[in-house]
Amino acid sequence: MNTSFSIENTLKQTLQTFKQNIGLMLYMGIVYTGYLCTISFFSIILKPIPTNIGDIILTEVISQLINSIITSVIYIGIFKICLNLFRKQPIKISDLFSQIKKLGNFFVANILCALIVIPGLILFIVPGLIILTTFIFFIPTIIDKNYNPIKALDFSKKLSQGNKSKLFFLLIIVFFGVGIFMLPFFILYFLILTKQGGLTEIALMDPKISALYAQILYIPGIVITPFVALLITKTYLILLEIWEQKQKLNFQQNSSISNPEEIKQDYSVETPEETEQFK
Repeated sequence: MNTSFSIENTLKQTLQTFKQNIGLMLYMGIVYTGYLCTISFFSIILKPIPTNIGDIILTEVISQLINSIITSVIYIGIFKICLNLFRKQPIKISDLFSQIKKLGNFFVANILCALIVIPGLILFIVPGLIILTTFIFFIPTIIDKNYNPIKALDFSKKLSQGNKSKLFFLLIIVFFGVGIFMLPFFILYFLILTKQGGLTEIALMDPKISALYAQILYIPGIVITPFVALLITKTYLILLEIWEQKQKLNFQQNSSISNPEEIKQDYSVETPEETEQFK
């Protein structure tokens, strides 16, 4: 039973789970990153010659919207599988595409989170990262609790209370780890480009050829995407257990009150009306 959050234990447990399910992790990473890579490449290869600027803009907006929907469905599906994995529940390949009904809540919560976090990142990097650690658990919350966007963000904030400094350092560790993991691929990409000539030649390079080389930078995502989702999910479950223990303790301490339900704010239970409203 967890009573405190440990960065070391969280990373160890996440890495262990990743290794034990390496096939599933790589499958999810290949599906998600492979789709992004394919769309990125063909969007340049098949890009029409500019004729009518209005049609081009409209086509671009529609294609980006469709791509965002598909990638988001896969992404939140990864979190669903991670939740089932840690809870030792049955996992099906179709789970990767099973969260379509929660896509609306995900989009709205994602936009709200970005509106809160991005200004902090632009003005002051550290406060922006601290804000990010506060709301980063809205994805597993939406999937696990079926909460609406506002309630998911609020619950994520409650989970992070008392552990913001640890979550901040965990985020820094992840950023450095991702950077180190991606460094060889950036070096390889740079070496390939420099073989094509100097900076002038690179600037004048055919965009289609450059797009082909750039696919190298998508390769790390095969590992990074499922690992980060797994880490966020594991952290969410640990903090959820800690929060539930605190709620139970508070309830027991206030059990002498005539109506203890008035002092108990249980976010783990949805009313039938709320469930129907946000499905």
